[in-house]
Amino acid sequence: MRVDVLRSRRGGGTDGRASRRAGTSGRGGQDAHRIRREPDAMGPGAAPRVREPMARHGVCLVVGQLEIGGLEKQVYLLATGLDPRLFEVTVVSLSGGGVWAGALTRSGVRVLELNRHGHFDWRRFAALRQVFRELRPDLVYSFNYAGNAYARLAGLLAGVPILITGERDIYMSRFMALLERLLLPFTECVICNAEAIRRDLIDRVGLAGNKVITIPNAVVVPPAFGPEEKEAARRSIGAGVDEVVVGTITRIAAKKNLGMLVRAAGLCRTARAPVRFYIVGGGPDEKSLRDTIRERGLEKCITLLGPKEDAWTLLPGFDLFVLTSHIEGLPNTVMEAMAAGLPCICTDVGGCRELVEDGVTGYLVPPDDEQALLARIMEMAADPEARAAMGRLAREKIATAHSVERLVFRVQEVFLHLLSSARSRARGRRLSANFVEAR
Repeated sequence: MRVDVLRSRRGGGTDGRASRRAGTSGRGGQDAHRIRREPDAMGPGAAPRVREPMARHGVCLVVGQLEIGGLEKQVYLLATGLDPRLFEVTVVSLSGGGVWAGALTRSGVRVLELNRHGHFDWRRFAALRQVFRELRPDLVYSFNYAGNAYARLAGLLAGVPILITGERDIYMSRFMALLERLLLPFTECVICNAEAIRRDLIDRVGLAGNKVITIPNAVVVPPAFGPEEKEAARRSIGAGVDEVVVGTITRIAAKKNLGMLVRAAGLCRTARAPVRFYIVGGGPDEKSLRDTIRERGLEKCITLLGPKEDAWTLLPGFDLFVLTSHIEGLPNTVMEAMAAGLPCICTDVGGCRELVEDGVTGYLVPPDDEQALLARIMEMAADPEARAAMGRLAREKIATAHSVERLVFRVQEVFLHLLSSARSRARGRRLSANFVEAR
């Protein structure tokens, strides 16, 4: 494309609504452009009538970047899960690179990566507008602050018929709240991944409730792991045979409140509990966290493993999963831990309550209450049977309520409903115009 695009990764396809109506592009194109013949209603011997090929809907998913992250994985699951007979999907990343860009392309999804020149950059905005003008999508679904701001403004100027936004963060800033209110009249639907976020957008931000819905995140439930996988994972992180492993996978940033975990680890050491803590992830506060652990003399109690693309492979080595965040939407890492059969101890913030049933699949504790966190860790460290029972229930809950199939089905329902409504409005406008001309 003749725009400021860093890279176009093709999973197959040509551009524009005309090619979609012809059914000649993208994943599943062969199914989409089959010519069906049926007998003519005029009677036997008449020439067969050729049914027009089924038109697919062009969908653009717009995301800030495609590096390792929970949101980015959800975009991957949705883009690869949407029915290719109904939708031609293009993922537009507002930054270049990222592990999910390659994964999407290998799965047959077209990815466009825009050049990034700064936080808000008119060249990137102009490039996105040009992408929309050339692709002419029927629907754009964007995610989080950057994606939502760029996609809606560019979509409005490019004449995109349907604009949908996805909100994954709770407690947005005043500026973003104002922007949301200003852009809501041009937004067909706001999809939240947690009911807590939906309530915040309606009650605090002031969005109209009839435009805001909740569709929870999904996770791929892996096969249940056995003793061999558990032993191998523990060996890979250096855990002792008799140690109870408490782990977390998170971004090391202020809102993740890892100081609470460090303080609880210090209390565990004082109590001489056989508990070892592992933190998987990186982030802007990693050096500060390492310094804090060293200053408190907790190097033998807490291990920082750094960021890992295959972090989920370490979950069999954990006995408990913890999350100590101040702010959360619907945490993907908690879902993956539950899917792996781990009981979880989480701070009672955001959508954590929607995942963890207190006393059934894990425990909820108040933010910054390391004593409460310590009590639950000690209780579960001493009772392996309770841990196993909670883990089984956690896995069952995720498999039932948060499957990829359920996510894709619900999003497709929204897409098809909005597309049908848009067609009805367009037919109404054409009818009115024809009526006026006839008069």
